[in-house]
Amino acid sequence: SIDSTEATSDEQITSEANTGGTTDDLAGLTVTFLDVGQGNAVLFSCDDHYMMMDGGPSSASSFVVAYLKKQNIESLDYVIASHYDSDHINGLVGVLNVFDTETFIGPDYVADTKIYDSLMDKLAAQNLTVTFPKAGDSYTFGDAVFTIVAPITYSDDNENDNSNVIYTELDGYRFMFMGDAGVEKEKDILNKYNISGID
Repeated sequence: SIDSTEATSDEQITSEANTGGTTDDLAGLTVTFLDVGQGNAVLFSCDDHYMMMDGGPSSASSFVVAYLKKQNIESLDYVIASHYDSDHINGLVGVLNVFDTETFIGPDYVADTKIYDSLMDKLAAQNLTVTFPKAGDSYTFGDAVFTIVAPITYSDDNENDNSNVIYTELDGYRFMFMGDAGVEKEKDILNKYNISGID
């Protein structure tokens, strides 16, 4: 299975930085789940390429930035907002403020919140535009490839179900990162793409 770690404190950040972090596995892909409390923040690394999916709430922003710095990361190939809830994008504003970013991927809807406005302002200040993927679009990430498999359709009632969902397959292992998309959306994805045996 994929080797991942959960970073929870400055002490653990320092320890991981000194020991080289998690061990590469599955064609060099490492996934680190950062403990940001309520919310989500995931760092992907592959062949010295880096990608951040979500950044947690405002209380975790400095922690997320500090963790990336401890890994000696200078730039990110991709920053992905699964969706625009504050506990997923607050930390991304801090990440964008510190790290050069090549591509920002987000879902194609507008949120009526101050943090959404702050995120858009930060992107504009860095001359970045939001890439709105279509379900089925694939992106290269080092030797890995990930595919955006949702949203297949957008919901007017539940922004969680508008989450960008990442699917990747390496060495026979398959993974989906759901954002906050619900069970019914997961079933739709599995049926549409004929996916089974998700690890």
